[in-house]
Order: sequence, then structure tokens, then C-alpha cells
Amino acid sequence: GDSRLEPARKKNVIFIQMESVDGICLYGDFQGEPIMPNLRRIAEENISFANTYDATDAGRTSDAEFMVLTSVPPVKGDPVFLNFDLTKIPSLPRVLKENGYYTFSMHGFDGGFWNRAQAHQSLGFDRDFFLPDFQPFQRIGWGVSDKVVLERALETIRSTEGPVFAHVVLLTHHHPYNHIGDILDDRRASIEEDFLVSLRYVDAQIGRFYDSLKASGEMENSI
Repeated sequence: GDSRLEPARKKNVIFIQMESVDGICLYGDFQGEPIMPNLRRIAEENISFANTYDATDAGRTSDAEFMVLTSVPPVKGDPVFLNFDLTKIPSLPRVLKENGYYTFSMHGFDGGFWNRAQAHQSLGFDRDFFLPDFQPFQRIGWGVSDKVVLERALETIRSTEGPVFAHVVLLTHHHPYNHIGDILDDRRASIEEDFLVSLRYVDAQIGRFYDSLKASGEMENSI
């Protein structure tokens, strides 16, 4: 018989970007309990990096996207998404697309904010999802809830043949961190306590997304 091995299937690459979450949220405890138990569990089951630092500048969230997608640091004081032509720079969506991936990004807000729609298109994504693309949707705070965005991401990954590169930017946990408290009628006495309530929501949604991938076996074929 033919002893040649089948070529390994290319793994899905899923990049979830969280709003206002740093190392203390992953590794910190409050009243003896993990601040983000699901993210802690995911880190313990996989790989996490403690010694990282924030190199974003005026572009804020968009600078973080730019760095991860291109491995290039942002320009000090000059938001890259707003002021530079990104059509030629090597990027994850561009390189993976050339290697047979379907690439998409999701952000439950206005695509004009930080020029994100144009920037993502210039970086090579096949498809971008912004607020008008989520219908019907649950709005929490600034835009579409993390729950709905992650559900749509899961649906898109599952309905696509071949490998996928998914970039999902979460937004619910945005300053002033009171959006979840308002919905749950659980406002706290301080912004720090509101922050923790909001983080628990984000953590729960990421846990649901991760466990859904595991239960269906897709996690084994995803990074």
C-alpha cells in the first residue's frame, strides 16, 4: 500500500483581543478567587506569557491590533490606522490568505472608529464584521455584546470550509466598566468593583466560546 502520509490539515488561527485586560486580570485573585477563572484555566491548559509589556501609543486598541497582526511596533504619537498606507506591509491575514485561509475580523462597533474598516481591509482581511453586520444584536455599552460577537465568530468558523484566521475584538469591557453592572442592576460602590463585575462577564463569554470549540472537537484543530 501507499505509505505516504496525508498532509497535515492547516489549523484554524483564532485571535481574541480583549478590551482593558492586562496581566493582573489573568494572574490576580480577589477575595481568594481568580479574577478571570476561565482565562486562567485556558492559560493553564495551554501556554501563557507573564513577561509582556504595553507598547501601544496614541492608537490605543488599534495599535495593539497593528502590532499583533504585523509584528511591527506603532509610531509614537501618530495612530497608524489613521495615517499610513497599510496595503503593502506583511500581515497575518495577508500571509495566511496566501496559504489558503479564509480571514475575517469582527468588532461590534462603527467601522469608521479608528478607521478600522479601511485599515483591516488594507491589511488583507477577506471580510470584516462591524455593528451593522450583527442583526439582531444585543447592545451592551459601546456596541454589540461580547456574547453575540463570539457566538457569531463561532458560527462563521464552523460554516467555513478550510482553515480560518479569525480576529475577534471584544468591546463590552470598556471604560467606565459599568455596562454589565447596569444591565444586572449590580452597580458597585467603586470603579474597581464595577471593573471586576465586568471582567467576570468577559471571562464567562470566553469560557463558553472555548468550551464550545472543545466540545465539538474543533479546538484540536485550532490555535
